[in-house]
Amino acid sequence: MGNRAPDNILISLDACHADNILAGTKTVEVRRRAPRVSAGTRVWIYSKKPRARIEMVAVVAEIHEGPADVLWSRFGPESAITGDQFFTYLDGAERPCVIRLSGARRLRAPLTLAEMRSHVRGFQPPQFFKRLEPGGQELALLEPLAER
Repeated sequence: MGNRAPDNILISLDACHADNILAGTKTVEVRRRAPRVSAGTRVWIYSKKPRARIEMVAVVAEIHEGPADVLWSRFGPESAITGDQFFTYLDGAERPCVIRLSGARRLRAPLTLAEMRSHVRGFQPPQFFKRLEPGGQELALLEPLAER
């Protein structure tokens, strides 16, 4: 297999959730369905308006799928949301999951929506998630911002 480069995805979050990830109070991201990604995938995080910028990166440590009540009992405190918010969000979801994130860090400089669109024609922040292709324009813009 060798040293294959990690997969990369982009997700959109409300700014409050991004802040909680950086603060370490939110270590899992709750989703109505599991993305087809594996541990080690880099997760680029777009903070929705009013920020409208890609401002951090983290790594998928693990993904857990299951009934909402089981996920809540195992991961609720790590989600940085209330039980009511958790169950309302997952109501009707057939395969909910939590994605445990690790190594979250702020980019050296955020990349605004306007900047991304000036380089990548038709760029739209993802509703669910967007896979970023190796050698693609988006990743070429983001990777230097993650370097220390």
